[in-house]
Amino acid sequence: MAKMEPLRDDVTVVPTGGLGKVATFVSLLGANDLQIVVLHDYEKNSAQNLADLIKLKIIEQKRVRTFSEYRPKTVGDPDGRPTDIEDLFPVEMYLEGLNAAYTSKLKKPIVESKLPPGDRIVDRVNRYLTASKETERLSGGFIHYRPENSLMRFLIGML
Repeated sequence: MAKMEPLRDDVTVVPTGGLGKVATFVSLLGANDLQIVVLHDYEKNSAQNLADLIKLKIIEQKRVRTFSEYRPKTVGDPDGRPTDIEDLFPVEMYLEGLNAAYTSKLKKPIVESKLPPGDRIVDRVNRYLTASKETERLSGGFIHYRPENSLMRFLIGML
């Protein structure tokens, strides 16, 4: 495994729960003269939300980043694919976290070969769960934050 460089001590990650809440966080944190960078997942309508934040001078364009910038480019798609943070993990690793998070709720573990094609793993899992009727067994449906919690526990254990 390649040696990973940790975040600097002066960097704090603040999850906001979606782009709709970014303006509030940026306004609150920016008022304290902190250097803010927005690193966001794919959202269908995110372009307009981000353009509004930049237009209102809530954040500078150069401080808005997307996970697709950190995903390998594919032939014919030089601008990158729609990407969520989950897409930066190997699919097998993400599914390990998902299966661990939903062990008691799934009829059987989810494997990549059963997922429909696509670029975004969360979308692929959602479509699989809907088609296989697994979402009926998941109280509250598939919550994509739960697998990340399992993954974080795993990654912290590696440190």
